Amino acid sequence: MKACHKSYQDDESREAKFRKSLRSFFGYNFVIFILMILGMGGVVLWKISVIWGAILAFRGYSIYGSEERDTPSYPMEDEPSREQYGRPKRPQWKDKDLV
Repeated sequence: MKACHKSYQDDESREAKFRKSLRSFFGYNFVIFILMILGMGGVVLWKISVIWGAILAFRGYSIYGSEERDTPSYPMEDEPSREQYGRPKRPQWKDKDLV
């Protein structure tokens, strides 16, 4: 069934597109590797691979990004603190307090 609108035609997610281009990148590098092993050249094609890899790295970082970005920097309220959970602190008694 054909989609009426362009937004319905493009139903692949960004992650799926990234994985697809990453598989293509690895396949391209494998072919270059085989050409170099056989002695047929392929050194010029490595420059394309480096540029393509840098672009993929930026796209991957923009999609997945830093894992720490989603977590808040302040402590969660649900997590018990040392005073609420565990062994209590020992009192700091001094000799003059015991008299």
